[in-house]
Amino acid sequence: MSEGKTDKTLLDDLTNIDNILSQVRDILKEVRNELGNIEPKIVSDRLVIEEGVPRESYQLEMSMLVDPGETESETREMPFDGWVDGFIVGFPDGTDQSVGLRLEDDDTGTQYFPRNREDNYFAANDYSDNLDLAFEIEEGQKLTAELKNNDSMNEHFINVMVTVKRKDGDEVVTRGN
Repeated sequence: MSEGKTDKTLLDDLTNIDNILSQVRDILKEVRNELGNIEPKIVSDRLVIEEGVPRESYQLEMSMLVDPGETESETREMPFDGWVDGFIVGFPDGTDQSVGLRLEDDDTGTQYFPRNREDNYFAANDYSDNLDLAFEIEEGQKLTAELKNNDSMNEHFINVMVTVKRKDGDEVVTRGN
C-alpha cells in the first residue's frame, strides 16, 4: 500500500469519526431538550406531607444546564416552616470558574450564598461539596438558584441541591446538635 493511500484512508476514517460525533452531538442535544420537559421528582409546590409519615428533611433539586453566555435560574417554593440545613454544589472539571452560582430569596433579594454580598457569584472547577449553610425558611417562601455562564463557547451542567428540614411546633432552630 502506498503512502498516499494510507493518508487518504486515515483521512476517511477521521471524517467518518467526525460525522459520527456530529450525529451523537445532535442526539444528545435532542435528549437534553426532552429532559427539560420532565418535571423534577421533588416539586415543593406539590409536596404532600402525610400525617403519621415521619419525614424531617427534603432535598430540593435545582441543578441546571446553562447555555454558553446565558444566565439561568431555578426557583423552588418552600413546602413548610423550617430551615435550610445544607447546600450541595458541584462544578465539573472544565468549568474553569466560568460559571457562577448564587442562592437568594426570590421575593426580598436576600442573598444567602455566597454570604458576602460583594461576591455576587461563587465559581469553581472540579469541585463538589455539601456546604454548611443554615437559615430559617417559611412555608411559601421562594428560593432561587441563579447560574451565570461566562463561557461563550461551552454549556455547563452545575449540580445544585438544597436540603430543607421541617420545624415542628415550638421548635427552636439551632445548629450543631
